Amino acid sequence: RLRTLGVDSVIDAHASPEEFIREAGRIYTGATSTRPPPGVTPPADPQNDEKFRGRITAIAGPTGGVGRTEMAVALAGACRFEGESVVLIDGDDLTPSLAQRLGLPLHPNLRTAVDALHHRTGGLAGSLSFPRHLRVDVLAGLANPKDWIELRSGDVVEVIRELADERARVIVDIGGRIEDLSFHGGPARNGLARAILSAADDVIAVGLPSPIGLARIIEWLAAAGPLLDQKPVHCVFNRVGKSSFQRSEIEREFTRSYEPDSLSFVPEDRRVLEAAWAGEAVPHGPFSKAVASIARFLVAGHPAERIDA
Repeated sequence: RLRTLGVDSVIDAHASPEEFIREAGRIYTGATSTRPPPGVTPPADPQNDEKFRGRITAIAGPTGGVGRTEMAVALAGACRFEGESVVLIDGDDLTPSLAQRLGLPLHPNLRTAVDALHHRTGGLAGSLSFPRHLRVDVLAGLANPKDWIELRSGDVVEVIRELADERARVIVDIGGRIEDLSFHGGPARNGLARAILSAADDVIAVGLPSPIGLARIIEWLAAAGPLLDQKPVHCVFNRVGKSSFQRSEIEREFTRSYEPDSLSFVPEDRRVLEAAWAGEAVPHGPFSKAVASIARFLVAGHPAERIDA
């Protein structure tokens, strides 16, 4: 905020005298640091911002139990395994479930993080949990979905971006409804999902391999079109059977209506349900293997390709 007002430089209030002197020297000589000190918001320059900000990945898709949360959890663990520093966020203000899924306390959570950022009630690190079985930092969602009215989507996006200044990847599980009800004179519901989609660098849309599931994800992608703004969209069909004919039919019907940046099939795996009951990460198996392929694809940044795991 200070940089946008014309301040020459910003440095942590707790920085050492030597750091102040070095920063003053850089200003005097006209040099600039390539990255701001820890805990300091970077300049509001989109070109410079891209040099050091981690990628924000939204896990999205229609309602109906498509498996967004499981995908977010597995992808966070897989990206960490690929060497990225990761934070996983529950941005679903309709049905927040990340804390319950991972056996975490309901506090601290998203509201705690917003308070920490705007009211200086502590650093963002104090709002994160660290489940040892997943080994990534987690920001839990709302303790009560009714609290959505007390969240401003802009504040949550600011928390996400602040965490992206410190991590290679921020994975956000969002709600399935993105209708702009305020446009029709209704409440500002679904605003958080819409704001996160707009702020994301890439999107993973999850759907189910059935005629209804196919129709719903196509409908969701059509509604999300204005929010996606040419950003990479990777589509994942979850709980797919072993039939190669089924996969080819899904691909043929889906790509008639939408051309994603990548298309993946994640197989049905009993380990997913077992892990959910245990509150742990899904162990090695068909599901985790398929998600690992998606993680390698995201981390490496290869050209678009079909992932068939």
